[in-house]
Amino acid sequence: MQKKKTTQRFRQLATVLLIGGAIGVGAGYWLTNSSNPSAISTPVETASVPVAAEVAAIPTDPEGIISNVRLGRVPVIMYHDVVHKKQVWFDTTETELREQLDRIRESGATPISIQQLYDHLHAGAALPPKPILLTFDDGYLGHFEYAYPLLKEYNYPAVFFVHTAYIGVKTSKEHMRWEQLETIDKEGLVAIQSHTVNHPDDLRLISDLSLQNEMTKSKQLLEEKLGHPILYLAYPTGNQDERVRRAAIDAGYLMSFTMDLGYAEQSPSMLAVQRFIDTRLELALSVMDAAPDTTVHLDAPITKHEATYGPAHLVWVSGGNLTTNHANGRFPVGTFVKEAAATAGVNGGFFAMKALHSDNSDMVGPYLAKNEGVYTPGNPDFDKSLRGRPVVLISPTGIRFVPYSPEAFSSLESAQVYLNDLTDMFVAGIWLVNDSKALTTKQIAQFKLSNHAEFRRRAFLAIDQKGLPVVGGTLSNINATQLAKGLAAAGMRESVLLDSGFSTSLVYQGKILVTGHTEKSMPSRIVPHVILVHPSVVAPTTESTPESVGAR
Repeated sequence: MQKKKTTQRFRQLATVLLIGGAIGVGAGYWLTNSSNPSAISTPVETASVPVAAEVAAIPTDPEGIISNVRLGRVPVIMYHDVVHKKQVWFDTTETELREQLDRIRESGATPISIQQLYDHLHAGAALPPKPILLTFDDGYLGHFEYAYPLLKEYNYPAVFFVHTAYIGVKTSKEHMRWEQLETIDKEGLVAIQSHTVNHPDDLRLISDLSLQNEMTKSKQLLEEKLGHPILYLAYPTGNQDERVRRAAIDAGYLMSFTMDLGYAEQSPSMLAVQRFIDTRLELALSVMDAAPDTTVHLDAPITKHEATYGPAHLVWVSGGNLTTNHANGRFPVGTFVKEAAATAGVNGGFFAMKALHSDNSDMVGPYLAKNEGVYTPGNPDFDKSLRGRPVVLISPTGIRFVPYSPEAFSSLESAQVYLNDLTDMFVAGIWLVNDSKALTTKQIAQFKLSNHAEFRRRAFLAIDQKGLPVVGGTLSNINATQLAKGLAAAGMRESVLLDSGFSTSLVYQGKILVTGHTEKSMPSRIVPHVILVHPSVVAPTTESTPESVGAR
């Protein structure tokens, strides 16, 4: 009874925390029409938050994540055993862990505690710059012998999730003993939390009684041994469903973790928080520091540019405002542009059937095109490979790039959380530039786009330093890394890769500027999806010479 009261008091304390700010991490890049002040979104700086600041209501649903942190990007990194020499692929060596901790420090990320993450997701608590949570599953002895000394050396908080039936027991590997867990817990840098009792492979498949025992007995034993509430859980192998989450809530857990890749704020539930496995650390770090919201004019003149930066010979069109068009079939980009009376257009998102002679128009990932006005959910066959890739959100008031998570974009309503007046949406290939910095080859590779290293014509969507939308392509065959460097040098603040290769096609004022073939007279592959550039009523179209954009 005393333990139950303690847990209740802890839950009440967490719920009534006075939070002064809503978002402590970077939001997605956001273009806002300055003629529509009501559409402007300005994040609160975390360094100084007024006590009286208006915040969203704290969710009463135990699974609810507070709405005004949804644009944040806090990665939770998942480790398994830390060893001197690998036995299985998901082991992390002591040397690799040190290198990763160095990389975290080099990136400017700030490791936080699990309590800080809970307060952020549940109540909107402000976090330090570029927050990141480090988690270690399974209670291996290697966590005590290798991981813990390194965490102390770097002074990085973390959490160890342990399954209680294996404490002090050697299976195929040795596990930590109670006295080691107690030492770690007392020193306070690393939290000890639950990973069930017996580590069932799939909690969804066990009986109600077994599920209750796995949830409660691990929690109760850890509380008895460590002397404080155990409020957080990691599901073994990440498997969970509504019944499993309800059992976790009934047992008294406030937050639990899966093995689904994605940022914490995009998780579908407080009881299903997403994580990045440590082998995808570079992906987690690549866009965690999103560019700040910026107010711009979306009625700027449409302007053509051409310039060369190293091997990247770029042609692009800036200004105007954007929509997308999806067809029930495939057509040249020029046909879309002509029928829509647009000034320019570029091939858009990736389509499922790449066969040249197919008329299949299915898209890879969810999409919404203004001409159709119907939200089409993603295909589960693609969802796993698309996790983390950029989603392009377009509306009359802005453009936003957000990492893809199937749970976060399962419906139009869930997508509107990230841009409430969106008219167009699709999943792009990879991030090329984030916050004016070109992504590295290592970061680009972690998006798992198979052709990123190939030399081919490339198409891109970007936002430049003036805050103007940009569509463009390359006149040279280059890889994605070379394109990223070229776009950063050209002054792009954010940029993502569109479908490229033979699909690459940029059309401006009725002329084909870029084709997917080396011979300009050969048309690009016909496509089902394009991005269209429309002029404003008052803005004329102009042209910029290479010299005016700093050709090199």
